[in-house]
Amino acid sequence: MADNNKNEQTGGLFSGLKKLLFKDEFSTPVTTTPTPTPPPLPAAVPPPLPAAAFSTESNLPATGVSDEQMRAKAYQLLESINQPGCDFLEVWNAAEENGGANAMNIKSAFNALKHADKTLTKDKVMSTGVYYANELQKALDAEVAKKTAERQQLEVQKRQQRQTLSDSVAAIEKQMADLQQSLTDKKKQLTELDAGYDPRFADLELKINTGKTTITTMIQQMRQMLSIVEKEL
Repeated sequence: MADNNKNEQTGGLFSGLKKLLFKDEFSTPVTTTPTPTPPPLPAAVPPPLPAAAFSTESNLPATGVSDEQMRAKAYQLLESINQPGCDFLEVWNAAEENGGANAMNIKSAFNALKHADKTLTKDKVMSTGVYYANELQKALDAEVAKKTAERQQLEVQKRQQRQTLSDSVAAIEKQMADLQQSLTDKKKQLTELDAGYDPRFADLELKINTGKTTITTMIQQMRQMLSIVEKEL
């Protein structure tokens, strides 16, 4: 990017990288040759990119992240840590644009690009490829850990809310049961109301009738006596 030779010889090499990254979910490109033991990373490599640069929260919808959006994020990350000169990314991109990262295209891309950048070597391609893959893996691991923690927190909130709602439902059900029992008792009392009062009404009615009969008889007798007294005395 910063190197003039690279700008002249590899213009547009990154034009298709965004659509090519992450075809196999964060796997490194597959070649037909055995993978050698990666050499040590160059001493002057950029510091690891903060995991926040890979976060999808600011630009992606809350409903989910599409494969295209995730590839775009990965591309942005790789661009931000791309080292000067031609390296793994330029070789990979050139091979993909020529039909895919197979052995023939990788060799062709490598041979063409090393003429534009004399620092391009097999060791450089290997070390920078390991570096880029490791940085993507770190960013992925950090994001997965963050989202896992968020999920665990949501699970705790869900359990707490479930318990609160369950307690509320149980309390309401108990109130309803108590009310139902109270309603049943009141209906029973209403049904038995006449049976409880009828004997008392009958007793009072008997007393009234008995009293009326007795007193009426006594009054008649007193009046008869008054009549005799008036006539005979």
